[in-house]
Amino acid sequence: MQIDTKSNNSRLEMMEIDQGHMIPEFKFPLKRDGLQIEPSDPNKFWVKIVKSFKEWTEDRILEKLEELSDNLCGIQKCTQIIDNENFDDLYSMINRLDDIPVSGRVQILEVLNSGLQQLLKLIDKSQILNIDSAFEHRRSLQSNTMSQLMSFNTQGGKIDVNQIRNSLKSYLYLVTFFLSENSKLKESKETQSKFRKKPNPLARTGGRSNSSAQDKNVNYMTDMREKTVKSLTYFIEMVEEMELKYLWRDQKVEEDFVKSLINMSFDLLLNQNNTKFSEVKERIFAILQICMEKFGSDLKYMSSQNATKIIDLLYNQENLAPHMADFVSLVNEKIGPQMPNEILRELMNQIFKQENNQHEGLGLKNISIFMRKLSKKCPKIMYQNISTLLNLFDCESYLLRQAIIKILSNIIMFVLNKIEDQEDTNTRVAYNKTKEKFIEQIVKRFLDKSSYCRSKALKSIRKLVESNSIPRSRYSEILDQTISRLRDQTTQVRKNALKLLAFLVNMYGVILNADLVKGEQFLKIHQVREEYEQNVKDLNDLEGLIKEKAKVIQNAKDVIMSDIKSENPKVIEQEVLRDKKIQNLLKEVSELQNTYRDNEQICLHLQEYLKFLEQINQSSKYLIMLLSSKTQYDTIETVKLFQYLYLFGIESADEGIKKMLTLLFSKDIAVSTAVFECYQKLYFDTKHTSDLKARNLVDMLKGANLTHLTCVEELIKKCLAANIFERQVIMQLWMLYKEKRDQIESVIEKQKHQLNQAQIIQLRMIAKEEQRSAVKILRMVGSSNVDFIIDLKDQLFQISLRFAKEKNLDFIIMKEALVTYEKIIIHQMKKQKQRNDEQQNQQQQITEIDKKYLFEMFNVIIKSFGTENLDWFCATEAILNTLFNIKTRNSPEYAKFFIQKLTESMYQSNRQSENDDGIQSLENDNLMSQTQQSFGNLDQLRQDINDFHYAQIFFVVGHVAIKMLTFIEQIDNQLKKSGTETFNQRGPKNDKGDGDKKEEDELDQIAGGKEAEIEQYSQTLKKIIEESLIQEGLLGRFLPPMLAVSQMALQKHQNQAVQNQPVNICILERSAILALCKYMCVSELICQQHLDVIIGLLKSEIEFGVKANIIISLGDLFNRFPNTLNERTKDIFMLLHDPQNLVRRQALMVITHLILNDMMKLKGEIVDICMLLEDQDERIRDQVKLFLHELHTKGNNNIYNLFPKAISRLSKEFQDLSMEEFQNIAKNLLDHIDKDKQTEQIVEKLCLKFRSSENPIEWRNTAYCLSQLKYTEKIFIKLMEYYDFYKDIILKNNEVRIYFATLVATLKKQFSNKPDLRKFLEEYEMKILASDEQAQLNLKQIQIVGGVGSISKQRPKGKKVQIQQKAGENNNMELDDDEEVKENLNISNVTSARQSNQNTKKRKIADISNQRLVQKGKAQQQNIEIISSDEEMM
Repeated sequence: MQIDTKSNNSRLEMMEIDQGHMIPEFKFPLKRDGLQIEPSDPNKFWVKIVKSFKEWTEDRILEKLEELSDNLCGIQKCTQIIDNENFDDLYSMINRLDDIPVSGRVQILEVLNSGLQQLLKLIDKSQILNIDSAFEHRRSLQSNTMSQLMSFNTQGGKIDVNQIRNSLKSYLYLVTFFLSENSKLKESKETQSKFRKKPNPLARTGGRSNSSAQDKNVNYMTDMREKTVKSLTYFIEMVEEMELKYLWRDQKVEEDFVKSLINMSFDLLLNQNNTKFSEVKERIFAILQICMEKFGSDLKYMSSQNATKIIDLLYNQENLAPHMADFVSLVNEKIGPQMPNEILRELMNQIFKQENNQHEGLGLKNISIFMRKLSKKCPKIMYQNISTLLNLFDCESYLLRQAIIKILSNIIMFVLNKIEDQEDTNTRVAYNKTKEKFIEQIVKRFLDKSSYCRSKALKSIRKLVESNSIPRSRYSEILDQTISRLRDQTTQVRKNALKLLAFLVNMYGVILNADLVKGEQFLKIHQVREEYEQNVKDLNDLEGLIKEKAKVIQNAKDVIMSDIKSENPKVIEQEVLRDKKIQNLLKEVSELQNTYRDNEQICLHLQEYLKFLEQINQSSKYLIMLLSSKTQYDTIETVKLFQYLYLFGIESADEGIKKMLTLLFSKDIAVSTAVFECYQKLYFDTKHTSDLKARNLVDMLKGANLTHLTCVEELIKKCLAANIFERQVIMQLWMLYKEKRDQIESVIEKQKHQLNQAQIIQLRMIAKEEQRSAVKILRMVGSSNVDFIIDLKDQLFQISLRFAKEKNLDFIIMKEALVTYEKIIIHQMKKQKQRNDEQQNQQQQITEIDKKYLFEMFNVIIKSFGTENLDWFCATEAILNTLFNIKTRNSPEYAKFFIQKLTESMYQSNRQSENDDGIQSLENDNLMSQTQQSFGNLDQLRQDINDFHYAQIFFVVGHVAIKMLTFIEQIDNQLKKSGTETFNQRGPKNDKGDGDKKEEDELDQIAGGKEAEIEQYSQTLKKIIEESLIQEGLLGRFLPPMLAVSQMALQKHQNQAVQNQPVNICILERSAILALCKYMCVSELICQQHLDVIIGLLKSEIEFGVKANIIISLGDLFNRFPNTLNERTKDIFMLLHDPQNLVRRQALMVITHLILNDMMKLKGEIVDICMLLEDQDERIRDQVKLFLHELHTKGNNNIYNLFPKAISRLSKEFQDLSMEEFQNIAKNLLDHIDKDKQTEQIVEKLCLKFRSSENPIEWRNTAYCLSQLKYTEKIFIKLMEYYDFYKDIILKNNEVRIYFATLVATLKKQFSNKPDLRKFLEEYEMKILASDEQAQLNLKQIQIVGGVGSISKQRPKGKKVQIQQKAGENNNMELDDDEEVKENLNISNVTSARQSNQNTKKRKIADISNQRLVQKGKAQQQNIEIISSDEEMM
C-alpha cells in the first residue's frame, strides 16, 4: 500500500511557506568542499565554520570528541547532528583527517556510529516508516506547520520527520565521507609520530617502548576495522530493512543518498586492507547489491553506471579484479544476469575497437583475472557470451588468450560436463559437440606463440582430465601433444607438460587395469603387440568363417525353396525358418557375430594399449634429455616421472633410471637428493629383504662401464651414510662371491645330461658375472666404510688365493679382491699408528700374513706372464697400486724385483729353480743380491716369446715409473710438511731458551736453517726424478726397445696414410706407446727428446684408443712441463679438427680442462674450440657451450678479451665458413659479453677494424657482430662517433649496409620511448641508407642548414679528441667557412632532395638557428628558396 500524496502536495507546500521555523535541508554536495560555500537558499544546510586541528594535541582532540559524543548521546540528542556546533567540528576533522591521530580517527567513527545507531533506534521506535502510521499522521496534521509530521513515541514526545530525514542524511554523509577519506590515507612516519602514548606510572621504563607503540597501533587498526564493520552493518540494516522512501515527500529515496553509499563502497574497495578481510568485503558487496536491487528501478542508469565504474576500476586499480568478480557473481545470484552481461559486452567492445588489440598492461591483467574468476563463479554467464569471447584467441595480448583458455576449461567442467542435468536428448548432443570443440581449441593452444598460454593450456587440460571431463578417445592425441611440449624452450611449459604426462600415465593405468597400489604393472610392449596381432588374425578367421556359414545358409535356403511350390514370399520365408538345419546355422552365425564384436572391442583396446606404450617409449628420449637440463625443476620432476614409469613397468624407464645415476654428483643438492631417494625407493626400500637389496646391487653392475661403476660407488657411499644397508646385505654379497661358482657347478653336475654345451657355458658366464659384481660391490663398500668388511679379511685371504690358483683364473676377481684387501690393510695400519702414537713421516710395515698374500699374488702374475688374457693388465696394475699405496719403505725394491722376475722369465736359464715360490721366501736384506745372482744365469730369450710378453713388460715398467714418481713426490711433500711443523713447534720456545741456544738458532737461521736443508733434499729428489730414475736405473734399459717399437708404429701408420691401406695396431705397439708417454711424464729431458714421436702419432692414422692415451698424456705433460709443451700448443689444437669424432671429443675434453685449471693460456685458439659449435656430434657442441659458460663464470672478462682476435681469425683463416656458421659462433660468444662497459669497448674495437682491414669478409662479419650487440644510449652514441670509420665501407658493401639498417630498425624499437634520441636515430638512418657519397654529402648540408648537427656536438667534450687521433683524420664534412656552406648548398639538386624525407627537411629548414647563416642572410635565404622550390616540384 502506498500513501496518496497527490492531493496533499499543494497543501504541504503552502503550509511549509507559512512555517515559522524552517529546518535547513541537508543537500549532498557535488564537490568535496561544497558544504563550505554559503548557499543562496537560506533553508539549505551548510558548514559555517571550518576549523583546523593541526596544532591540537591528541588529548585535546579526544576531549573535543568526548564533548561531541555527549552532545549526540541518546535518542533525544541524536538529531542534534544537524546543529552546526556539532556538524561543523566533525566535518572539519574529517576534511583534514591526516591531521588527526589514529586514536582520534577511531573515536570520530565511534561518535558517528553511536549517533547513527541511536537515530535508527528512534526511527524504529517511532514507527514513522510504517505505511499505515505514516498515512494516519498525514491525515491528522493540524499544526500550522504542515511540514512537521508528528508521531508520538512511548514517552509521548513529538518527532519531526524533516529533522529525522536531515539527521539521517547528515550521519550518512559524515560516515561515508570519513570511510572514504580514511581508506585513502597512507600512514606515513610523520602521521605515526603524532600518536602519543599516555604515560603509565606503573609501567617500567626502557626495553620495549617501540614494540609497545607498534602493538598499540595495531590495536587501533583493529578497532578501526571493527568500527568500519559496525558502520557498514548499520547501513545494511538501514537500506535493507527500513522503508526509507517514506521519509521523502514523493516516497522516493533521494538519488544522492544512494550514490553516497555506492561511492563510499567503491572507495573502500580501492584500499587493499579492506578487501583482505572477508567481514569488510562481504558487507561492502552487500551494500552495493542491496542498493542496486532496491533502488535500481527508481534511479536511472544505476546498473550501467556501476558497470562502468567496475570496468574503470579493472583498468586502473591493481588487486581488485578477483573481488570485482566476487561482486558481479553476487549480483548475478541476487539480481540477475543483466549487469554481468553488460560488463562483458562493454569489455569486449573496448578490447576489439582498439587497433592492434593493445591496451595498458595493468588493465589487461585485471581483465584477464576478472574473467577467469567470473568463469568459475558464473560459468553459465560466460557460456552465454562465448561467441564473443572466442574472439579473444585472435588478440595479441597473451593475458586475454590465457583468460579464454581458462574460461573454456571452466565452462566444460561446470556447464557442459553436467549432461545428466539435461533431460532433452538434443541438448545433450549439442553439449557433447560443444565440449569437443572447446577441448580442441584448448589443445591447439599447446602451440601458442606465448609460453604463458601454452602453460595455461597444459594446466587446463590436466584439470579437465582430473575431473574426468575429457572423452577417452581424446587421450591419445593429448598425450602426443604433451610429449611434444617436453622439448619446449620454456621451463614453465615443460613443468606443466611433465605434470600432465604423469597424470595421463596414471589415467591409462586406471583404463588398462594397471593398479600401482596393488603392484600391478603395464604389459610389455612385445606382449601387447603379439596379442594384438593374434587378435587381428582371429578376427580375420572369424570373418571368413561367418562368410562360409552365410554361403551354407544360402545354399540350404535354395534347396528348401526349390521344394516349395508356393510363390508367396512370406510363405517361403516361413517354411525356410521352420527348417531345423537353417535354425541351427543361424544360431551359429549369431554366436560367431557376437564373438566377432567382442574380439573387435578387444582389438580396439589392444590397439589403444599398444599406441600408449609406443608413445611413452617415444617420450623417454626427451625425458632423458631433460635429465641434463640446467633447470632444477626439470631434472627433479623428470627423476620422479622415471621412478613412476619404472614402478608401472615401462621398459624404456630402465634406461632413464641408469642415465640419472650420474646426477648423484650434481652440485645441486636438491637434484642429487632426488636421485638418491629415487634409487632408495626402487631398489633399497625398507620393505625389501636383504636378499633383494643384494640382488638389486648386483643387477646394477650388469653391463656397467667405468662411468656407471663410479656412480654406483657413490650411490653405495650415500646408502652406507644413511644406514640403508644392514649387515645381512653385506653377508649376502659375500656368500654370492664365495659360493656362486660352486653352486653353478653343482647345478651343472646334476643336470649335465639335460644341458647342452651352450647352456653350460651360459650358466658359467652368469656365475662369473655375478661373482665379479659381488666382489666389486664389496670393494666399493670397503672404500666407503671398511668396518663393514674388516671381519671378512681372513676369509677374503683364503678365498682369493683359492680362486687365484684355479686353472681358469679370473683376473678381474683377483684385481677387485686385491683392492679390497688393500683397503683393509691401510685401515689396520692407520689404527696401529694411532695406538703406537708414531710420527706421521715414519713408514709403516705390513704384517707377515699380508706379505704372504701379496707375494702369492705376485707369483700368480709372474706365472701367468705372457697370457693373452687382457685382464692381466688390470690385475697387474692393481697389485702395483697396492704395493705403493700401503707406503712401505721397501715398495721400490719389491717393484724392482717384480720387474726382474718378469724379465728373467723371458730367458732360458742354465739351472732350473725348483722353488716356485722364491719371491715369497726372500728377505728384504738379501733381495738385491739374489736378484743379481739370478740375472747372471740368463742365457738367451725363450723360443715361445710373443708380443704379449713384451707388451706386458712395457706396461709394468711404465706403470712402475709413474708410481715411483708419485712415491718420490710424496717423500718430498712429507719432508716439507715435517719441516714446517718442526719450525712451528720450536718457534715459540726459542724465546725462552738459553742464550747459547738462541745464538745457535740465529746462526742456523742465517745459514738457511731447517728450511734450507729441506730445500736441498727436495732439489736432490727432483734431480733423481729428472736424471737418475729412468736414465741410470733398471727402468732406463727398457726405453730403447719401447722407443723403437713406437717409431716403427709411427712409420707404419704414416705409410698407411700414403698408401691409403688400413693397418691394424698390435698390443705391443699400444703398450710401448703408452709406456713411452709415462716415461715422458717422469723426465722433462725424455719428454723433450721424444715429443715429436707422440705428436707424429697423433697426426697419423693410428686408431682412436692410442690417440686417446696420448691426448690424456699430453694433458699430464702440460701440467708437469708447461714451458716445453707451450711450444707445441698449435699441434695440440689441431686435434680439434681431426676427422674422427672421438678424437675431437677427447681432445676438447683435455684442452678445456687445461684452460679452466689455468694450465694452458688461451688466446686466438678459442676459434678452434668455437668451430666445434658446428660439429656434427651433438655432444661435442654441448661440451663447447658448457666450456664457454664455465670460462665466462670463471672470469667475466675472459671471452670479452678474446672476442676481437676470434673475429679476426674467423674472417681470415676460415674464409670457407658459411655465414650461418659464423653467426652461430658469434652469437654464442656474444651471449657472454653482458656488461655495458664491455659492450662499449667491443664497439670501439670493432669499428677500428673497419679502418685497419681491407678484407670484405671481415667487414661483413664485423658489421654482423655490431648488429647483435645490446645497445644502451651511451653505446649507440659511441657507435655514431665512429661513423667515419665505416661510412665508406657502407657505400662499397651492400651486406654491411643491410646489417647496419637492421641495427637501426632494432634501435628505433628499443628507443621508441626516448624522443630526445629519436632525431639522432633518424639522422643515423639517413646516413646508413644514403646510396652514394654525393647523397651523403648533400644530406650533411641539409642537416647543417636545419641546425641538426652531429650528436657529438651536443655531448660534453672528452673522448672525441682521442677518437679523432685514432682515426688519423678529422671529419671534414663539418664546415667552418660561410662560403663553403654557400657553395655546398648550391650543389644540392633535385635527386638528393627526393632521397630525403620531405617532412624532415621542411622542419629542419624552418628551424634554422645557425648564426653564420643569419649573417649571410640573403645569400643563404636564396639557397633555401631553391631547395623549397625543389620540394614543391616533388
